[in-house]
Amino acid sequence: MSTKKMGSGWLKISSPEDLQKALTRMLNKILMCEDPVMHAGRFASLANAWTNAHRLFLEEEEIAAIKQRLDALEQK
Repeated sequence: MSTKKMGSGWLKISSPEDLQKALTRMLNKILMCEDPVMHAGRFASLANAWTNAHRLFLEEEEIAAIKQRLDALEQK
């Protein structure tokens, strides 16, 4: 994970995991505001983006596992 704070709240996003963390921060800010229902559309959009980032993260892990298994088979 390579999330680095860049001063005044900036995050360096270089992986799906970094994106998930940034989206989580924004979702939490919406939930902590006085009237989160007022931001329901924004919340839904961010939640959808988080879901897509999480799916991409899982796919990357799965592809890495498949590559490891393939390498092991090729070595035999």
